[in-house]
Parts: sequence; C-alpha cells; structure tokens
Amino acid sequence: MPGSTGTGEGLDNKERKRMKYSDAQPQEVEEEKTEAKAKEVTDKGSESFSTAKPSYEQNSEIQQQEVEEGETEVASDTKRSGFDPTIVKASGGKNIALLLQLKNQEEDSVIQQQEREREESKVATNSTGSDSGDSSENDIDESELPNIFLFTLRLARSNRLVVPVELAADFFPSLSVGADAAEILQITDCWDDEWNMSFTYYSEESVFMFTKGWTEFAAWHNLEAMDVIRFYLPVPRLGPHHYLILHERRQENLATTPEFRRENFLFRIELNTGDIGYCRLFIPGKEVEIHFPAIKQVHGTKRKKEIAKFTDAGNKNWYMDIIRYDAGSYMIMDGWDEFEKEHSLEAMDSIGFYKPVHPSHEKHFLIEIARKVEAETNLTQSAAASSVDGGSSCDLSQRRGRPI
Repeated sequence: MPGSTGTGEGLDNKERKRMKYSDAQPQEVEEEKTEAKAKEVTDKGSESFSTAKPSYEQNSEIQQQEVEEGETEVASDTKRSGFDPTIVKASGGKNIALLLQLKNQEEDSVIQQQEREREESKVATNSTGSDSGDSSENDIDESELPNIFLFTLRLARSNRLVVPVELAADFFPSLSVGADAAEILQITDCWDDEWNMSFTYYSEESVFMFTKGWTEFAAWHNLEAMDVIRFYLPVPRLGPHHYLILHERRQENLATTPEFRRENFLFRIELNTGDIGYCRLFIPGKEVEIHFPAIKQVHGTKRKKEIAKFTDAGNKNWYMDIIRYDAGSYMIMDGWDEFEKEHSLEAMDSIGFYKPVHPSHEKHFLIEIARKVEAETNLTQSAAASSVDGGSSCDLSQRRGRPI
C-alpha cells in the first residue's frame, strides 16, 4: 500500500522534521541564552574592568588634591607675606612650575617687606634723633616756632611795673598775699638779653607789682609812659618763670598833672645829708600815725613791710616800701633811692605830702618837691595851712643825726 506507506513515510518525515524542528528550537534558544550569558559575562567583565580602571584615576585625583593642598598652603604663606596670588589648577608639571613661581614670588615679597621695615626704622630713628641728642634734617628747630602771646599793657608813669591781676593771673606764678611774698621772673628782651625781676602781689590795687629789676630794664630800653609792652611765653622756654617782653613806642598825650590842693596838704619834711647819702628817708612816727593810718604798725611787733603809692607833679607813680624803724620813726626804703636820683634831690630840699583828689586807695598820696631856695617860703605856707587844715610841719631838729 503505497498510499499508506507513502502516507506513513510522509508522516514520519513530517514528524521527524517537526521533531527536528522542535529539537532545534530549544537548541537555538539555548544558544541564544548562551550568547546572552556570554555577553552578560562580557558586559560584566567590561563593567568590572571599567570599575577597576578608576583606581588609577582615583590615585591621580588623590595626588591632584595633595598638590592643590600644597598650593593652598603656599598661597596662605604668600598672603601672610603680603602677596596674594590666584591659585590656578593644573595638572602634571604645570603644578610644579606654579609652585616654584609662587615660592619665588614669596621670597621676593619677604625681601621687599624687609626693605620696607628697614626704611621705616630709619625714618623713626631720624624723627627721634633730637631726643637722643643726634642732629638730623628732620629735627624740629624750636627757635623757629612762634612765641605764645599772653597780653598787652600800656605803661603808666611809675617806678615799678604794675600788671592788673585780671590780665596775668592765668599766666604768672601763684603768690601769697603780702608785700614780703615775692617770686623771681626771668625776662628776655628783644635782643635776647636776660633780666631777673622780683614781683609780688599788691592787694591795695589788685595788681602784680615788679619791685626789683624793672627800673633798670625800663631805663635800658628808654621806656616811657604810654609805651606798650607785650608779654609772651618764649619758645623754647627755659623754665616755668621765663617770659619774653617786647615793647612798642606810642606817641600820645600824657595824663594831666595831679592837683596839689592846699586843703589836702598833710605835712612837709626837709631833707638832710643822711636822706641823700644813705638812700632812705625817715618819717616821724606821729606823722605816719596821723596822716598814714593804713601804714601804722604797733611798735615791738615783727617788722612788716608796707607798700605806699606816691604820685609826683609829673603824674608819675612811685611805689615805695615802708617799715617801722623804731618807736619814734618809720623808714622809706626801696623806691626812695630812685625817686631821689631822678629828681636830683639835695640836702635842704623839702618834700610835701598831700591827699589826692581821687586816691586809688588808702595808701595813695601825692608828693611835692620844693628846692632849698624855696624852702623857707614853702615852710611858711605849710605852717599856715597846718594851723587851718590840721596839717603839720616836721620838727627838723628831731631828724638830724638819726642813726641808720
């Protein structure tokens, strides 16, 4: 049966083909799986290789970080030395070159800083050279600095310089009250000559009074009433009592002559050789007690110097020191010698004392000179005035031969 045989064979062939096909498909799938596994292994290997490969790059990065840290440290050091470079990231040999460049710049900066410090040290040495005694072009010459102005004073006709307290209280040394309290001032004039002057506080007029040294100063500089003097603090100053006096001449009318009124006459004294030769004037104690009560002192107590003000016919004020000499007399000392010489007084000349019309204080009096050719007439007039107005004439016989 060819048909069945053929059919069977056909089925068998088909079956074999089907089976072959079915057997082949798993094989292909298996091959595909095998290939996939191989690829996976390959990929994993590649992935593993790529994972292992960064170990070298990681080492490079670590080295790069170390280089950058070194650069940062160098930059910090150079910044402290005055140089602040910009750190540029590089790789390989460029980092080394940058480090070397920064190192050189750091050294240069340190050298420049040292040079600047040396220059500053030189300048500081020059500026303090005057303190160490070394001369330098940068030293300040105090002689070229301006003097410090204090106050201006117009001179009155007086044998002593009187300065109102309100002008000089802030500049002169402090003084105790009393004629015996004095200080010495060192005065420099316009020619840099030095003068020592004694000054005190005169409470009756609230003034500082130059008692010694001023007369010589005024005569040397030909100072006159109405001239102007200016007080300065000199630069440099030699001490706390050192002052500078400059003067300026002024041409102005002088004050009018004081009035010697008959009704204001007090008493008159005839001068003897002792009054001229010994440069002092004795006044009877009773005249002082009657006419100069503010100067009166109790005999037997400690001698106290009083300052009286006498204004002459030329309107010049004469400040004279008076003390109690003994139980019966007082003595005019400092100031009388200058008065006697300026007026060329001689023995047998006489002087009269008057009350001022407008006295400055209770120790202020007028003093009038009568030459010996006029003495008799003046004594007669004085005696007449004494009998009327209470004035008196001094008994000259009691004054002659008085010991010094």
